[in-house]
Amino acid sequence: MVQITFATIFMLAFGFPKIMIAIFLAVILIATALSARLKARATLIQPARPQKPLAHPTLFRILGFISALCVLAFVCFLLFGFVIYGLMEPLAPI
Repeated sequence: MVQITFATIFMLAFGFPKIMIAIFLAVILIATALSARLKARATLIQPARPQKPLAHPTLFRILGFISALCVLAFVCFLLFGFVIYGLMEPLAPI
């Protein structure tokens, strides 16, 4: 709830379009739901034995870094796409 509150106040203070606020709130809610679901599943599953070491730790780190970059790119495209749309909308001919 704190995340939603801060995001909404920030976006309203800077005049973001209402549709953008709704989409970001949906993304926050989806991420929260997925996180809660994964935490619930992790408490139900108890490891019977210690985990094996990774076969390719370097590849795992590279894939983790690439996935983090993809998430960052998604957020940037969403944010800047709406900001540019909001800036260009008043310039559109009627």
